[in-house]
Amino acid sequence: MALDDIKGMNIAQVIEYYGTHPQYKDRTFFMYYDEEDGFQDVSFARFLKRSLDYAGMIDSLKRRQGREGENRFHVGFYMQNTPEVLYAFGGCAFTSATLVGINNAQVGQGLATDIKNMDVDVLLVDEVAQPKSGRTFLESVMAANNDHDLSHLYPQYVIARRRQHKNHPSGVVTIGEMMEGVEVKDFVPTPLEVERAGVIIFTSGTTGTPKGIEVSWKKMFDVGVMSTTILNYGESDVSYVCMPLNHSNSLYLSFIPALLNGARLLIRRRFSAGNFVSDIERVGATVWNSVGDPVRYVLNTVGEEADYAHLPLRTVVSTGTNAHNRKAFTR
Repeated sequence: MALDDIKGMNIAQVIEYYGTHPQYKDRTFFMYYDEEDGFQDVSFARFLKRSLDYAGMIDSLKRRQGREGENRFHVGFYMQNTPEVLYAFGGCAFTSATLVGINNAQVGQGLATDIKNMDVDVLLVDEVAQPKSGRTFLESVMAANNDHDLSHLYPQYVIARRRQHKNHPSGVVTIGEMMEGVEVKDFVPTPLEVERAGVIIFTSGTTGTPKGIEVSWKKMFDVGVMSTTILNYGESDVSYVCMPLNHSNSLYLSFIPALLNGARLLIRRRFSAGNFVSDIERVGATVWNSVGDPVRYVLNTVGEEADYAHLPLRTVVSTGTNAHNRKAFTR
């Protein structure tokens, strides 16, 4: 069992273990669709390499801000499910930084408030259209700065995933451009302090305004072990990531267990009910989890009487799904 091999490790050590182990390093860790809808896969070795690249970038940004000796450095991301989010997670693990997932539906004052309240030091931002806003994610950050003052961050510490197709703002560099100025080969990883906050996750807001909750690196590891037990997860499993990666559901039940077990996962920018069946078939997904409506969306798309018993799914966790939809989906 893969978990037996990583006992006593922390998450940074796990990334290094799978990225260098002869049995695992060339195996696929995660899969995704690129901007041209091409299907791509990333090995454990590639994930380690990119995580260290991002760690070098984060370390450079800390030094630029004169923050080398401080215990806290918050790396925010305001984007959909892209490989850059996973690389940023790995980068934070190798620098003892904290990854902060900003709700990618936030705009205006809500967006500015979340960024300020979470003390975001660097913000990684998507350059594609933000659904329902009429802007790109980057343009939403620009608007929030204009109306609610994010001058401590914008533009010098706002880093775009890629350049916008039109009207890319001056002063905002891309991740690739930032990497070009970083001597990654000189970077030495910081030993991970497991009691530090690894991520900050926002509550659902059912009892008021969503609040950012710090989750330590140790707790994430422990939750991943617990999820492995609950889901009977192993290295042959394939997890299909439905919810945004700023959501605890995706971290606790998909990403972390896959990482700890040397398994695989599929990420999509946004959940697609129309592609659900073909995605599951393509990657052989065995585990899927969601919150709320995705089960209903799938049922509405394929019909409640459709027969997909051939799909390899064996475990589905879907909180908030009503009894009727649960029964229909299970059938």
